[in-house]
This record gives sequence, structure tokens and C-alpha cells, in this order.
Amino acid sequence: GFVSRTGGTPSLSSPSYNITSVTDDGDSQTIITIATDFSSAVYSPSACLLEESTSFAYCHTLAAGTFKVKISNDSGGSEDERDFSVVAFGDQA
Repeated sequence: GFVSRTGGTPSLSSPSYNITSVTDDGDSQTIITIATDFSSAVYSPSACLLEESTSFAYCHTLAAGTFKVKISNDSGGSEDERDFSVVAFGDQA
């Protein structure tokens, strides 16, 4: 799915590709909620920033139905305005 962030608030673009919602969790973190959960917290999510920058995105705090995406820059600062896409691979419940 594609997530845009404006003013630090994430929004999910259509089509949603099995994502039901995106929620701001502060400090440049976005909670991704999955429509059809994975069978466990053992799956492979990935996030990709959609513009060239010195920032990076990573996924963490996995649960069967959610994971978080955090965006930081090389100096450790937050990036509340970066758009990104996510994909996850694993066994669905």
C-alpha cells in the first residue's frame, strides 16, 4: 500500500492492498493495520521511501495484524512528511 504523510498525519491511498488503516504513533512512526492477519508475527514487511533522500524507513514491532514503520534520517532525526509504500510477505491466517 501507499501511505502519504501530511503534517505528520498518515493517510492510505486506494487501492489499499489488504491494509485497513494507518495511524500516527508519534516520532515519525506509522502503525499499519492489516485486513487479513498473518498466521503469526513471523512474516517479512518492508517499507520504501518514494523520493531520494538521506532518510530511511524500517519496519518493527510486528504482530499478526499490525506492524510499525519508522522513518529517520542519517543524523537520527524524525521525518514526519515522508511518503512511503509497504509490502509484507508471509502466511495469512
